[in-house]
Order: sequence, then structure tokens, then C-alpha cells
Amino acid sequence: MDRVHYRRVTPSRLNTANTRAESIEEPTISETVILQCIVSGILIICILLISFVDIEPTFAMREGLRQILAGAETPQELFLDFRELNENFLGWGPAPQELEIQEIESLPDTVSEPPPINELPLITPELSSFVMPEPEPLSPTPTWIPPAEGRISSPSGRRVNPVTGRNEFHDGIDIAIPSGTPIIAPKDGEIIAAGFCAGYGNFMRLSHENGYITFYAHLSRTLSQIGETVTQGTQIAYSGNTGQSTGPHLHFGIFQNNQFVDPLSRVTP
Repeated sequence: MDRVHYRRVTPSRLNTANTRAESIEEPTISETVILQCIVSGILIICILLISFVDIEPTFAMREGLRQILAGAETPQELFLDFRELNENFLGWGPAPQELEIQEIESLPDTVSEPPPINELPLITPELSSFVMPEPEPLSPTPTWIPPAEGRISSPSGRRVNPVTGRNEFHDGIDIAIPSGTPIIAPKDGEIIAAGFCAGYGNFMRLSHENGYITFYAHLSRTLSQIGETVTQGTQIAYSGNTGQSTGPHLHFGIFQNNQFVDPLSRVTP
């Protein structure tokens, strides 16, 4: 009778065999990622080959690949998207070129003719002899005129007062003219003041449009009264040598909105 030899297996070896069997049935995460990368690489190579040979579904494959790469966030999602792309490989629709051709062919063959262009009418003798009337010239804007013509003996600005000897601001110009020379209004206005003072002697003020006021001093006498309206060029007074004066002359000043204006910027005596 033959002897039967039994080999004793230790529990540690049994556990090792079971562990190996389990490792074969369930791959690890790294093996899954490697498998997904291999599948992805194969699909990418297929897409490149299709692009080189210019097969009809190249456009759809490229669009599907672009959407997969843009939308997948994990390797598992990338693997599932590639598998779905592989299943739909044979189900693409017509190429974009075919769609454009179909749309063009669906247009009607006849095109409506454009409306006729109306020709310009010939110029008739009545029209050829017609002359456009010239516009009437506008009335010129009233400008300043000098209140009197003469030599400027003292311009406006800072100066030494010839009477007091003090450095003062001269708020006007002095026009050297003989006593009794007529003084006229440089613009339309209204007499708003007239009288006598120690410094200016006999004086007068006129109010004009746009906030202007003119001032006249060292007069021999005035011809207009307060409140009277005068027009440009109307005689309003006579020159003289009254007040603090070193000789016969007219002191003429201009103010706008209570601000002094150099009279030589408005008139040229």
C-alpha cells in the first residue's frame, strides 16, 4: 500500500494566495489611470490619422475631441467621454460643406429684378433761365465810434497824477481837445448820471447794451438830462477844463459789468 504524503500549508501562505487572487480581480487606481491614458492615446492617434487622410467625419471628430478635453475634469470622466465618442464613431451627420450646399440649393432659382432707375428730367428752358435771388445783406452790427477826435495825452493804467503827484490808476484816456469841442455818444444809450465833483468837474454817464457804461469828465457843460435816451453820434456835451485838470481835454472811460475796459480796445480817437 502506497503512502500518501500530505503537504501542510501554513495559514500565512493561504492568506498570500487569496491576496494575489483579489489583486488580479480588482486593478489598482494607478493601473486604471494607465489604461485610460492608453485608450486616450489610441483614440487621439486615430483622430490624427483621420485628419491626414481627409475623411469626411474629420470635422465632427475634432469637435467631439475638443468638447471632451474641455469638459472632462477627472480621468474617469475622460475615459467615459472617449468611450461614448467611440460608440458614436459611425453615426456622424453630413459634413458642414454638404449643409451649406443644401441650403444654397434650397434657394429659389428666380430672383426678382431690381426696380428701374428713374432718369433725371431734362432741364427745360424755364429752369435754365431761373436765377436764385441773392439774400439781402444783414444790417451791420453797431460799432463804437470815438466821442471826440484828438491826441491821446494820457492812456489808461497806472501813472503819476499830474495834479497830486501820487502814483494812481488812471481809469480812462485823456483826449487833448480845445474847450467847447462837441462830445457825441459812441453808442446808443441812456443818460444815467450827470453833475459836478471836485476831481472830475462836470461829468456824465451813459448806459449801453451788454452792461456797458461810458464816463465823460472835465466837461464845460452838458446838453442832455438824466433819463434821456440818445442815439449813436448824438451830441451830448462840450469839452472843457473843469475839476482837477492841467489843460483842456476830455476824460473818457468805459466799464462793463462794473469792470474797467481800456477805451482804446473799443474806439480809436
